[in-house]
Parts: sequence; C-alpha cells; structure tokens
Amino acid sequence: MLIKRDFLKAKWYKFDDEVELEIGPFPFSNHKTVEIMDMVMEQFMKCLVGWKGITESGKVFKCTEENKKFLYDYYPEVRDFVLDKARSFSAVVDEEVKN
Repeated sequence: MLIKRDFLKAKWYKFDDEVELEIGPFPFSNHKTVEIMDMVMEQFMKCLVGWKGITESGKVFKCTEENKKFLYDYYPEVRDFVLDKARSFSAVVDEEVKN
C-alpha cells in the first residue's frame, strides 16, 4: 500500500468577492461519541484553518479559535459553506485513498 499525503493539504476556496477560506479535511479519527451539534461544530472548527479578507472595524479579523466560533455561531452562510466544502473534501480524500 502506497501512503499519499499531498491531497490532504488544506485548500483555499473563494467565499465571495472579498473573502477566501482555507479548509482542510476532517480526520476520521477525530470523530467522537458526542451530540450531533457538537460534532458539527467540531468539524467546522478543525476544518476551517485560515481565511483572507475578513475584517472587523477596519482591522484584520484573525483566525483564532474564538473568532472561528463566532463565525460558526453568527454567520450561518460561512458555517454552511465550510461544512459543505469540508464534506466534499472528505469525499475526495476517500477516493484518493482507494486509488
């Protein structure tokens, strides 16, 4: 079996005209027996690994755990986008591993 890792690197996705989000796959080993909503938030927090073009009051909105949770809680369009891309990414990972 040949182990490949290059396809696991997080990728940048254009969210809108100004914002890009860096999203990686969710490692299967990170799944825990938790409530569904906890699992969804955990996936979001682990898969969103960076962003560009997000500001607050004219200052860079840094990619921190606290700020990721804020986006998760109050920006459903970002939450849905990240989770959709992360799930698509996981499908690619599954296919790559099979090859």
